[in-house]
Amino acid sequence: MAGQGLLPGYLIVGSDELKSSRAVERMRARLEKSGMVEFNLDERDMTKDPDIESIIGSLNTFPMGSEFRLVILDGCSMLAKAVSEPLVEYLASPSPTTVCLIIADSLAKNTRLYKAIAKIDKKAVIDCSGTKRWELPRRVQQMATQHGKSISTAAAEELVSRSGENTRMLDNDLAKLAQMVEASQIELADVERWIVRTAEVQPWDFLNAVSARDMRRSLE
Repeated sequence: MAGQGLLPGYLIVGSDELKSSRAVERMRARLEKSGMVEFNLDERDMTKDPDIESIIGSLNTFPMGSEFRLVILDGCSMLAKAVSEPLVEYLASPSPTTVCLIIADSLAKNTRLYKAIAKIDKKAVIDCSGTKRWELPRRVQQMATQHGKSISTAAAEELVSRSGENTRMLDNDLAKLAQMVEASQIELADVERWIVRTAEVQPWDFLNAVSARDMRRSLE
């Protein structure tokens, strides 16, 4: 197998950028332990005219000074058949010393590429589905603990309102708040002070402010 406990192929699928990036970081960390990352890491943006022959050649290259080689293929949601079919063929008999990490915002389960990866092992598909809008404040509260802070429900709701639904952006703003706020808990006033609104205001944000008879927030 490609390194102790690793499969030769994985699919990271879903629109949650934070989940996706952390899954990639974990795999990178496994490779970095070898101290030979520069010789064993190949990253490709598949949205920019991928050279499939070069990619297959890279997948079949033996690692140098490491248990495995890591090939990251990003942007695989809408691959042309001329690109996806060679990958499907490769995954039917993958190199035992390479981990092929395929990343896609979405990929239908009935596609040949999805089936080829799922056939490797049930753990080969890493679900990074996006969080529903109404679930995001609770998610933000969980994310805050990674930065050594807690955040009130009102503050979490306001952060989502100001920063939007992109989890990577939310995490970046939480990191900023963790540095700026000395207290152990981030409050609504902290979000209002330090976070500039970048997301488009949603109708329900305005209605919530009106319902709460909060004139300042309503006007804002």
